Parts: sequence; C-alpha cells; structure tokens
Amino acid sequence: MQVAKVTLVALVLLAGFSVALEAQGNPDARRAQTTRAELEDLLARSGSNLDPAERLMLQDRLANGDFQVGDRIALIVLQDPTLTDTFTVKEGRTITLPNIPDISLHGVLRSEVQDYLTAELGKYLREPTVEAVAMIRVAILGAVGRPGYYALPAQTLLSDVIMAAGGPVSTADTKKITVRRQSSEFLNRNETQAALTYGTTLDRLNIQGGDEINVGDKSSFTSSVQGVMVLVTAPLTLLWVLSRVF
Repeated sequence: MQVAKVTLVALVLLAGFSVALEAQGNPDARRAQTTRAELEDLLARSGSNLDPAERLMLQDRLANGDFQVGDRIALIVLQDPTLTDTFTVKEGRTITLPNIPDISLHGVLRSEVQDYLTAELGKYLREPTVEAVAMIRVAILGAVGRPGYYALPAQTLLSDVIMAAGGPVSTADTKKITVRRQSSEFLNRNETQAALTYGTTLDRLNIQGGDEINVGDKSSFTSSVQGVMVLVTAPLTLLWVLSRVF
C-alpha cells in the first residue's frame, strides 16, 4: 500500500507539472483540461458560426462539469495521508473520501478540480495542501500485453498510454494505431503516428473517457502470407513425393 501511494504521489506531481506547461500557449478550449474562461471565450467569439452540437457540448460542460460516473481522481493531501489515494466518481457525480461527507463534483471542470477540492477540504482541514489530477478512463485494446480499461491523467503521452497496457506485443504494428469513439474512428493511423512522433498527450488529442485506443497487429498479414505459402508448397511437395515413389 505504501509503495502504491508513493507511485500515486509521483504520478500526480508529474501530471500537475505537465498541466502547467500545457496551459501555456495552447488556448484550444475543446480540450479536456480547458478552463472555464476558455470555454466561455470560445462561445462568445464563435457566435453563430459555432456548430450547434459543439455549442450544446460546451454549454453542457459549463453547466454540469466534466465528471461522469466511473471517472477517477488521483488525490494527495499532505495533512492527511488517508486522503492520498485514487477515488472514483459515484452516482450523482460525487466522491466519497475517508471521514468526510460526500463531495459533489456537479458543475466542476477537470481544470478546476484541484482548486475546488482544496476549498472543499478546507472546510474540514486547516489550510490543506492538495494535489488533484483528473483521470481519463480509456480502453487500450489490440496487440498489447495487457489489454483492458485504464484510468490515466489527461497529460499522459500516447506512447506512455500504450506502455501502461504492457506495451506492444511481438506481433504489434505501431503504425496501425487508431482511436475509436462510439463505434466510429476518431483518429486514424496517420494522426496517431504523428502523436507518437511528436510526443502528444491525451489532452492535446482530445481523448475522452470511454474512447478505445487500438494497436494493430501485423500477424494477420503474416498469416495470410503463410496461408498462401501452404497452398503453393503443398502441391509441390506432393509432386516431389510422387516423383520419388514412381
């Protein structure tokens, strides 16, 4: 348990540092870690030119926040080690912390979660020192060592996301990585290849909870070639055997 908490501390601190870096010079208000001011500015500047579906999405984020049931928050509270852990968002968009009443996250953006939880915990602790990082739950599937669902900070590099799932297996083709959202392709192979090359984070890729990152497998091509070779060599082998017999 102590090792896990040390790892959590390192993860949260690193992600917090990355958030500060990415916030500079990157005003894209559609990313996971955008601020309330950026969202409001996008709505005001875009006016009637904004796509209606995107307008509704931004308005929903401003009104209801980013957190959904099943999302996770990695938390460090220096004054109380029992609060240093990863907590899951429950029904009603709340989290349950040890010895503290449930805290509602309704209306809270990912970019606001640290300041918000600092204020909430300040009701029960004297001047708490809080580090909080919102995690994105994504599926990592295909040719990786441990496919499944993982909760990772939004500032995680796409390459590190794949390594978190055990890394590519021997038959993996890292040039065949795609991202799917609700059964549709969201990022194609060229886009993910560029993300790997330039060290792009989940946040910059606009990855959302529930997205599927699929690592392609080159074995399908190999199997096809092997199948063709069997079809070609089997008759030749039979001919050779018959020539030896007769």
